[in-house]
Amino acid sequence: MQKHFNKRIFALLIEKAKSGRTTQQFAKDCGISYVQLHKLENCAQQNPPGLKLIEKLAENSLGTV
Repeated sequence: MQKHFNKRIFALLIEKAKSGRTTQQFAKDCGISYVQLHKLENCAQQNPPGLKLIEKLAENSLGTV
C-alpha cells in the first residue's frame, strides 16, 4: 500500500526546519541544491523526497520538527 505524499505539509515542515534562514542558506547548510529545496517549498515536486534528502533536512533543522 503506497501512502500519498502531502506536498503542503512537507513544505510547512521545511519552513519550520529553516528557522528564519533563507532558502539559499538552508540549502547550503544541508548540502543540497537550492532549486531542489525551492521546488519542495513551492509544492512543485511531484515525487516524495528520498530518505537521504530527508536526513539532510532533519540533520540541519533548527526548528522543532
